[in-house]
Amino acid sequence: MKANILMDVFNLFNRQNSTLLDQRYNLQKDGACGGVPSAICNGDGGLLAQPNSVTPVTQLANARTTATNPDFLRSGTQFTLPRSIRLGVRLTF
Repeated sequence: MKANILMDVFNLFNRQNSTLLDQRYNLQKDGACGGVPSAICNGDGGLLAQPNSVTPVTQLANARTTATNPDFLRSGTQFTLPRSIRLGVRLTF
């Protein structure tokens, strides 16, 4: 009989890195068209679309600078898990 001891370490240095950035362009307090010029806002927070299409009529030049949410694409909303260790024993006959 032979025994092998196994150990896996996840997130060895215990760093909490972000895995997803805040993707809310505007906040509820800013209204549906907050940060979107009124000429191209469709009224529900999106951009006007071309007729019979989902293609927007234009794009925002730099959405990061016009966003009313200061955390838009800057702050993390999900993070890596803390360090964990998995131990195991494998027996071979």
